[in-house]
Amino acid sequence: MDETQVERWRAAIGANADRYLRRFRRIREAGGWAAGWNTAAFLHSTGWFWYRRMYGWSGFNALAPFLVLALLLALGMAAPRSNLDSIAAIVGLSYLAAVFVLIPVVADSIYYRQLGKRLADPRATPRPPSALTLIGALGMGLLWLCIVYIAAAPMYADSTPRARMSEAILSASATRTEVSEFFANERRLPGPAEASRFRVAQPSKYVETVAYEPAEKRIVVTLREIQPGKRFALYADAKDGNIIWTCRTIDVDRKYLPSSCRE
Repeated sequence: MDETQVERWRAAIGANADRYLRRFRRIREAGGWAAGWNTAAFLHSTGWFWYRRMYGWSGFNALAPFLVLALLLALGMAAPRSNLDSIAAIVGLSYLAAVFVLIPVVADSIYYRQLGKRLADPRATPRPPSALTLIGALGMGLLWLCIVYIAAAPMYADSTPRARMSEAILSASATRTEVSEFFANERRLPGPAEASRFRVAQPSKYVETVAYEPAEKRIVVTLREIQPGKRFALYADAKDGNIIWTCRTIDVDRKYLPSSCRE
């Protein structure tokens, strides 16, 4: 590359031209592709592509999460339910690896090839990044943060009550163990005369009471927080010398209960 070409490339790169020219020299010597690391592409590849005037790559990056989501939905309808979690994990990890590992590693090579196409015509005027492309990149970053917030906020709002509900279910485990021990010793479930032995007031921050109801053969958990005053229960089914416990809602919103407690 002669001095005139170098200056054209320098003008097209603009900021950090010396850094990119050094890397481009190594990429050119490697035949057009060489592994490296681009921190800006790692932090936000969509914005970096836009800033460097690679609008097609930026648009593809922006659409990629939605394409992955569509793929997961399609797989969810086609794949057996038993394999769905594994497939979703593989797709999700593959996407994260592509965004945060593969793209930063090959970003400089992509930029080199794109600039080469722009500058192939000697009459083309080198166009470096500008204030407008910077504003566009910042806008892409802001849009991405908004999308993440909109997607994550409902999940976080649901996850906190679910975490608290898990603690509420654990608070009933001691009473379940006591009832199971009573059954092992007496070969029957507790009756009305023993019910008071299996009642606990305020066993945790999120639970008002845990009480065994002999008529229904169930341990009823009444909540303090999450849904104050609402209840779910662990039902005891004594068969063949064993107790099978089943968790079901009474009037708690089912969406807050773990999947094992939604029968």
